[in-house]
Amino acid sequence: MTPNHFSISSPTQGALDPGAAVPPLRIMFGHTLPWWRDAPNGLMIVSLCIAAIAAVTVFVSTYLVLAWEREIKVHDDAQFEAYKLSVTAQVTAAEQRGISAGKAASQAGNTAVTAQATAAQANAKAAEFAAQAAAANLETERLRKQLAWRELSADQVANLTKTLSAQPLTLKVEVVALDPEAIALGTQLLRVFRAAGLMTSSATRRLDPPDLNTDLQIIGRQTEVGIMASALRAAGLSVTTEHADAELNVLISSKPRP
Repeated sequence: MTPNHFSISSPTQGALDPGAAVPPLRIMFGHTLPWWRDAPNGLMIVSLCIAAIAAVTVFVSTYLVLAWEREIKVHDDAQFEAYKLSVTAQVTAAEQRGISAGKAASQAGNTAVTAQATAAQANAKAAEFAAQAAAANLETERLRKQLAWRELSADQVANLTKTLSAQPLTLKVEVVALDPEAIALGTQLLRVFRAAGLMTSSATRRLDPPDLNTDLQIIGRQTEVGIMASALRAAGLSVTTEHADAELNVLISSKPRP
């Protein structure tokens, strides 16, 4: 009988042959129970126990791994949901910042436009003030020239003295009375004439000749009037002339009106 055969002998089998030996009882895989209980065969039992324990261990380990994986999945899902919520909040915040930035840019643009308009108005006002200042300066200069006293410069005095020093002229210098400016110019001219060696005398006149609008009026003989008028005009003075058979007369009138 093969070792792997499992059989149980009938208990009545020995009754047919009372003198025959009773074979041992075989119960599993061709081995008797005593064989299975023998100490050397305890290793088999230990191996089977170890295999059983290993199977239980594998089962428990597999269960724990699956439970751990489920827990990790739940944790990962929770983290993913939290991440999605965080990203959504960040996107919303970014959109709000974008909207705020757009509003700020719009306000800045409006402010810039307002500032440009204000600057344009200020520039227009500045140009207006500059034009007014220029007009005021022109008026001030006109008034200064109008109110300034007539006075011969050093060059005018030198030129007049040089031109008239070679002319044997005799003349009278008259000025308008009660006009300090005309008297001052007449006094300066009288000194120039005397420095040039001319024979001079002086007098005052109560009123200007009617409609006289020049610095000086020269009256006398034609030749003498021509010499004196040329010299005075060369010095930059406005002169009118009148011919008469009389002594040369230089009249310093009041300053011409503008």
